[in-house]
Amino acid sequence: MLLPAFCLMLLGPRSAESAIRSAQKRPSVELETHFAGTDHELRIYRNYGRLDGSTVLIIGGIQGDEPGGYLSADLYSELPLEKGNLIVVPRVNFLSIMLNRRAVENDMNRLFNREQAPESREDSIVQVVSGLMGEADLFLNLHDGHGFYSDTWISSERNPQRFGQSIIADTDTFRVKGRLIDLQAIAERVLQEVNEKITEPGHRMHFMNTRSFDADSRFREMVNSGTYHALVNHGIPSFGIESSKDLPSVEQKILYHNLAINEFMELYDIHPQVPGIRSEEFKLLFAHISINGAKAQVIYPGESLKLKAGDRVEVQHISAGTVNGLSCDVLGVGSYQDLGKAVELRYDTQIIYRKDAFEIGRTRIDVERAPIRPEQISYVIQLNDSWARLGHRDTLKLSAGDRFLIADVNSPDFRAEDIQVNMKGWVPDNPVNEGEDRHYLISAASLVWKKYSLNRQGKIYPLVVSLNGREISRLFVYLNF
Repeated sequence: MLLPAFCLMLLGPRSAESAIRSAQKRPSVELETHFAGTDHELRIYRNYGRLDGSTVLIIGGIQGDEPGGYLSADLYSELPLEKGNLIVVPRVNFLSIMLNRRAVENDMNRLFNREQAPESREDSIVQVVSGLMGEADLFLNLHDGHGFYSDTWISSERNPQRFGQSIIADTDTFRVKGRLIDLQAIAERVLQEVNEKITEPGHRMHFMNTRSFDADSRFREMVNSGTYHALVNHGIPSFGIESSKDLPSVEQKILYHNLAINEFMELYDIHPQVPGIRSEEFKLLFAHISINGAKAQVIYPGESLKLKAGDRVEVQHISAGTVNGLSCDVLGVGSYQDLGKAVELRYDTQIIYRKDAFEIGRTRIDVERAPIRPEQISYVIQLNDSWARLGHRDTLKLSAGDRFLIADVNSPDFRAEDIQVNMKGWVPDNPVNEGEDRHYLISAASLVWKKYSLNRQGKIYPLVVSLNGREISRLFVYLNF
């Protein structure tokens, strides 16, 4: 297939380094990993066709609650190519995908074109993606947008403010170094082919020009987006492909992304084996878990582990029928991505296995508790406007008019959330008394229930700490008036 004239005009030469590298690698697929083993792990797939040609950069998951984009990108990550090249980053913002949130600290698609050096891991990822743009002839950013885009107002869900079912560009045409990039013409050529394959009229896709360069644009924030950055800073055509979040199934979102991607690839003379939609439900098959550095054991769904306090556990491998988007979280320790990390356990916990934002399995871990050492227990008390730290069986002396608050009870032998702290002889002004009295402001004058005091004399009241219904420590509150 011959490229149309407007495409030949906009194709700029890739870097000499990129051209040499691609010539040496074809045909092949390379995986490059940044920030391995962290919440922000970034996997970059470089697919070299048997014959050289244009290079298309495809990214998904820059906003983590848009699964149509990153699941579609998965299908191209290791796609064999006859001609041309693909660079695919299915999960640009892995942490936001695991949390199923648009953003964690910042909207990563608004971090481009910033002048300062990287300040966070998110900024560092954006710099990596920007570098990939320098290797490409075309940039595609995959999203799921709300509603359905329409040039005119039809309804609250179908109007010019909505993004779903559109191919988005920051302007209609752009001139760089004497070349004219006719973004609208490219998009409309793609849309013509795509819409012939969409049988549902309400799902057909449209060209959306955000007019990001114009001062009166409703989408002026797009000047910090990836598409604007690729167009202005790297001089390559760049588009957002948006399926609709309101489509009835994830499979349809993937399908519409695929249709658009395939037509862009056809337009840029990239010839692959067209993938099908892979939408099966992934489940945990087994995990390889090492205890205290020993040879890993195979743990199947439903099985649990019995460990001792201080043991170190490491999930070394997750088998779930895919290698993309897998993570595990040892609750209460580590981070959201604990795969390949040895973490020390002190308390009962669970390992949560995920495929992207979806839980696919759990492993329960029962930890044999070390004996409680009362001498290690400390009470953090606010007395009037000052703070005090007391120990097991110490005495807090109160004068008339004093007020105190139990801020916390700490020990290396238990978690604060596992204990109950009960001020005997006092009841909070709540409809339900659960016997948990931390963080209440208690006045000395309110301790009047003598039957709970020592020897029923109304002078010394115990503050009792319990674990699993068993008392493990107490503090004495002495009314010194």
